[in-house]
Amino acid sequence: MDLKAVYKKTQKGLEEMAHRTVLGMRERTLLVMVDGKTTAAELLARAKHMPDPEALLTKLIEGEFIKVDVPAVPTQPVAAAPQPSMKEAVAFAREFLYNSLGPNADPLVVALEKCKSLQELRARLEETRDTFGQIGRQKKGEEFWAGVEPLLPQG
Repeated sequence: MDLKAVYKKTQKGLEEMAHRTVLGMRERTLLVMVDGKTTAAELLARAKHMPDPEALLTKLIEGEFIKVDVPAVPTQPVAAAPQPSMKEAVAFAREFLYNSLGPNADPLVVALEKCKSLQELRARLEETRDTFGQIGRQKKGEEFWAGVEPLLPQG
């Protein structure tokens, strides 16, 4: 696996996102993070809370759920992984919510996009996680939080 390469979802990966038939929660959470802009090293950094993120990423590659979109840039100094931003957390949440709830996600997404501070965003994301439990989808709420929480800036 090339840590400097940027991966994108394949057709198979997009179908898995829509139908949730093959992958487990952790693999699917990592698949959601694949956006065609983030390097493998950055994906692994975001997934550091998961057990053995390298094996999860390898499974996505070998299972042809993702493929290299942008080849690695030749030998440049490795920069520190960028700090997560509120924008990234909202983008992940938006995609996750629409994939999980379809059009019913609109009010949740609008509320997240209106957040002005990290504290407000974190509270709204926690409420969103808890909403899954209230509608009988506790596992989906856990999957949501496992994906969004590492994207929140510290502070």
